[in-house]
Parts: sequence; structure tokens; C-alpha cells
Amino acid sequence: MEKLRWQSEEELPTKYLYMNIPDSQLFAIENGRVQLQMRTVVGIKTWQTPIFTDEVEYLIINPKWNVPPKILQKEMLPKIQKGHAFLANENYQVRKRENGQFVLVNPNTVDWSQAKPADFQISQKSGRGNALGRIKFIFPNPFDVYLHDTPQKSLFKKDVRTFSHGCIRIERPLELAQYLLRDADSANKSWDEAKIKEAIASENEQTIPLRENVPIMIRYRTAWVDEQGNVNLRPDVYDFDAKLAKMLRY
Repeated sequence: MEKLRWQSEEELPTKYLYMNIPDSQLFAIENGRVQLQMRTVVGIKTWQTPIFTDEVEYLIINPKWNVPPKILQKEMLPKIQKGHAFLANENYQVRKRENGQFVLVNPNTVDWSQAKPADFQISQKSGRGNALGRIKFIFPNPFDVYLHDTPQKSLFKKDVRTFSHGCIRIERPLELAQYLLRDADSANKSWDEAKIKEAIASENEQTIPLRENVPIMIRYRTAWVDEQGNVNLRPDVYDFDAKLAKMLRY
């Protein structure tokens, strides 16, 4: 109740995406009706998915994954130092800073025991096994967070789905792409399911802008009443409610 007192009534757009972090589900809503619903995977407690509002501007088919510097420093570099064979096996490319520029190098030529994260850029080629899957949905923001496909489909079966580094993995990216692109047009041909699958099969990275940006709202609510009058409760995955309750006691 205390959080609701702080939140002003939001004026909802006609068409928007809504994702509640504790619920870990994404909804596409249009004219007050749910058009699409799917499970999501959100950030773990130490890599939290941020709460904000933005607009989806475009999507990328067969995206590359540029490993963020923080992940490179905290997770990937320690893993590489134990053995870097996985880089080639999982289609990673390594660039090293030389004379002020990053140039492509063979991982076998690098002394990883002395490597500094700031001197390297690592990216994963697009295609099968890519960490971002086959489609990512971009709403430019200072958190570098986006929606994306994933090869780890089994995580969607879990009740609590906090496994990512902050980005939002979605259960049915092809359906979301169809929904967002249904009004798009390229060379007088709509982006239907067949055309999206054709683009994926090409293995080429391709950026597709939306005809109109679609708002996306990312919220954090552990309790709410749905349209049927049912009370819904979700776990306080980031301990926000617990911290608030502690503050209110003093």
C-alpha cells in the first residue's frame, strides 16, 4: 500500500508492452486488452533488471552479442583464464587493444594470465547458440537493457525466473516480432511469420525499424488485483518490499 501511495496514476497509451519483474511475464496490450502474453527471465539480485519506461524502436534478427565490460571483467575473463577453448567452440571473437585500436586476434596468442579487461573486446557471432538467440528488441536506454530470445528455453519452466544479467529474455520472440511488425512494410511486403523465418534462416544480421515506436513499461509489483478481482502475490525477488518495510519501522 505504501508504494501505491507514492505512485501517480499512469496514463496508459493505446498500445504498449508491460513487464512486471516479480511476475516475470511480458504482456502486449492494445486498447486495454491483452494481445500477447509470455514468460520472461529477468535479472538476478546482483544484476537487477531496472524499473523504467521507454519505447521499442527496432529489432535485430540474428544479432551479435558484444560482451559488456562488466560481464567481461567479473565473469568471462576469470573463466577464460581457466581455459579458453570455449571461445572458439561457442563462436566468440576476441579483439585486443593495439596502438589505440582494437584489432582481431587469435585467442591462442594471448597471455590470458596477464590480460586486463580494458584491453579486450569480446563478441559472439550471430547464429545458433548465440546468447541473445535469434531476435533482440531495442529500446535505447542508459541501462543497456533490451528484450531478447535465448537458447536456454528450459528456464521458462521455472516458477521464479531471475537468471539474467539484467536484460529480459522472452519465451516467444517470433510471436512478439510478428506483433510489433504487423504494420511494418518493406518493399511492399509485410513482415509475416514466413518472412521473419526466412530472415532468420539467412543467418545475416538485419535491423528492422518499427513503423511507430511502441512504449514499454517495466515495473516492480509484488501484489495486485486483476480484472477478475483476484489478489495476485509474487515473491519479493529484489527485497524491495523488505527494505521498505524496514525503513517504515524507523
